[in-house]
Amino acid sequence: MRRVSVPRRSIIFDLLGDYIRYCGGEIRLKTLVALGEYVGVASPTMRVMVARMREEGWLDVRREGRESVYSMTRKCLRLLEEGRQRIFPDEPPPWSGEWSMVIYTVAESDRPTREQLRRDLSWLGFGPLAPATWVSPHPLLARVAEIGAGLPNARLELLTMKAVDIAADRSIAARCWDLEGLNLDYAKFLQELRLDVRNHRSGMLDGEEALRARINLVYSYRHFAYRDPGLPAELQPAGWLGEQARRLFRETDKLLDPSVRDFYEAVTRCPSIAAEKAAANGRPAAAVHQGGDSQARTSDSGRTKVASGRRRNSAAALSADSGSVRGSGVRARRNAAATPGSSAERQVVHHESSQPSASGLQAATGA
Repeated sequence: MRRVSVPRRSIIFDLLGDYIRYCGGEIRLKTLVALGEYVGVASPTMRVMVARMREEGWLDVRREGRESVYSMTRKCLRLLEEGRQRIFPDEPPPWSGEWSMVIYTVAESDRPTREQLRRDLSWLGFGPLAPATWVSPHPLLARVAEIGAGLPNARLELLTMKAVDIAADRSIAARCWDLEGLNLDYAKFLQELRLDVRNHRSGMLDGEEALRARINLVYSYRHFAYRDPGLPAELQPAGWLGEQARRLFRETDKLLDPSVRDFYEAVTRCPSIAAEKAAANGRPAAAVHQGGDSQARTSDSGRTKVASGRRRNSAAALSADSGSVRGSGVRARRNAAATPGSSAERQVVHHESSQPSASGLQAATGA
């Protein structure tokens, strides 16, 4: 695969999300600087960027003697897990045949709110059926309600709809996303990646080269995670290459992982990341990052005991009906459960929240 210029922030977030959080959830600044130099981030640049990320609320710092030790904040962990779920999604359940629909109203003069909402909906995998009407084939209305809570100037109506037949469903998908253009990009990605897989299978890369290759791989594939809505098989066009790309990406990632993991553990003197990931699988989000006595610190001998966990986000399926609407070949019902604090037929999300933006990872990493 051709080498791309990966933003420095993206490199740091990759190290945080794939390795550091499974190795005690923290890292000494000098060790992070050393890792950065292996992947092309100069020491002064790394120090400046880490300080900036702390100011922006992504990292915490504590002193251990004369050294600085950085850990991830809950804000950072949430975004990392959301990004991981987009890039390494779980197998979806069979499609119910229903669509999540969001109809929003934002004052014409409030362009920042409107653009932020569109970015967030796009990040979640929604596509525009009409200028102020976005849809997704996945049950995501609870997550949209959280986002709307953080945009006080946006009024959202959250609905569940069902098309009259599968032909109408496919027509909706074709209108909402540029599937043809996306498929062409998948074809290019597959062509380039197949050449790399042969080299990776032969074990020609050392640990340092494997780390750089994996960062390049994840960055190249991440753009598809932002653009691909994850359509159920019933809605995918003929000749769709998204699933092939996903399988080859995962295969390549698995080929690179042992060399990268061994290299990381050697540089950081961290114990088995693989064991921590396996032990953490399925545990609640809060367990990924624990403070105080619940997380053992790295000792002088390089041994650690880690309390960490992988978070799994799940959008609750919404079933509460408060009326029905018809039009444009679809049946839709309003979802009271998606919007907190009201039992009225027309539900409106209009209050503040501390939840970070759903598209924050994309913006934070510069991807």
